Amino acid sequence: MKLSTIIRNFFTKHASRTRMATFLLTAVFSLLPAFLFAQMEWICATDSAGWLPRGGYTSVVFDNKIWVIGGYDTILRNDVWYSIDGMNWLCATDSAEWSPRTGHASVVFDNKIWVLGGCSVNHTTGDNDVWFSTDGVNWTCATDSAEWFRRGAHTAVIFNNNIWVIGGTFGYPPLIHFYNDVWFSTNGVNWYCATDSSEWSPRDGQTSVVFDNKIWILGGYYFHEDNDTIPVFLLYNDVWNSTDGANWICATDSAEWSKRDGHTMVSFNNKMWIMGGMDSSYRNDVWYSGNGVNWIRATDSAGWSARVGHKSVVFNGKIWITGGYHMPYYFNDVWYSTGLGIEEESTKLDAEPLTPEIYPNPARSFLAIRLPPTAYRSTLKLFDISGKLIKVVNKVTSAQEHKQEVRISLKGINQGIYFLKLGTEVKKFLVVK
Repeated sequence: MKLSTIIRNFFTKHASRTRMATFLLTAVFSLLPAFLFAQMEWICATDSAGWLPRGGYTSVVFDNKIWVIGGYDTILRNDVWYSIDGMNWLCATDSAEWSPRTGHASVVFDNKIWVLGGCSVNHTTGDNDVWFSTDGVNWTCATDSAEWFRRGAHTAVIFNNNIWVIGGTFGYPPLIHFYNDVWFSTNGVNWYCATDSSEWSPRDGQTSVVFDNKIWILGGYYFHEDNDTIPVFLLYNDVWNSTDGANWICATDSAEWSKRDGHTMVSFNNKMWIMGGMDSSYRNDVWYSGNGVNWIRATDSAGWSARVGHKSVVFNGKIWITGGYHMPYYFNDVWYSTGLGIEEESTKLDAEPLTPEIYPNPARSFLAIRLPPTAYRSTLKLFDISGKLIKVVNKVTSAQEHKQEVRISLKGINQGIYFLKLGTEVKKFLVVK
């Protein structure tokens, strides 16, 4: 474990006890110039969206909107909802042409939303139908029986201008079958098998994404039971990738995050991010990786409650989390994060560093910034925890140039965590009232 991570974990654990601990946290971080630290923060867009609480649905970004499609609470659903801001939601249709279902997959392809397979009829019957829509309201069946066998809890991605369907399961314990096959289609009608037995073991509840010109699959779940063997339950935290869908390479068979299923993943800011899911308990941790091999924990406890069966998308430069469940409760809350605050390698400057010194920290009514000589005409920017720009200082006065110091009034700024940016350097500071 990195020294920086040990220090961060220690002070984060004790930071809430006293204001001095918070100050020490900031001070220790300032002694580590090779890194930039801050807590990954999540903002609640709404704690009760227009659609009913649910899990096992799908979510995509289409036509500059976030979409929520089907799923399950106490009954199976085939409604479709959308939002332009994550807060306000409208119903495109409360009864789409495809049957109510859960565990289906959805993608955006050829300027259409697609729904692929899933489970209906009390979760015991898998489907292999494929539907598409140009508006979320009216749906057309591309095929009612794709070449891949009926299934749910599979994943789907768009890669090399094809739709890909990956893994999943059919049936209900004890009569249940898990898949590790991979299929692709150029039109959603005709499907071709890239492999009927991938190098990764059969599973469902995994998550998939396209990153670094590869298809990735992470984690998942397997169950086996018959009359001759003891029931076997397996969770995975392995990571696999493929450049063609047929041949798979194991990036790691044991990632730093715990074995789990029902988690979500997105590609954002040149990294893969996984969020939540379930191992021996429900999770709300967030991890990221730039290579699939080494994983860093962005937060052990996000603002949203621990859950499984939720969905995540990238929309308007932010990661979004919606819905899911923590039995017996289902959720319809919506959260977002800019990803700001994760531990990052900072950019080294060829010239004299522009690193500013800030005090007091925590600050109350003002923030004083000492600048190096090469930086006193630079632009200073202040951001809140959501990444919103709240103040810009474009030019330093002649008096301030002489002192090489800038004072910024914090009048009207609420208490919380903020960021000061100077060039490529970022400093975290706290405002207390």
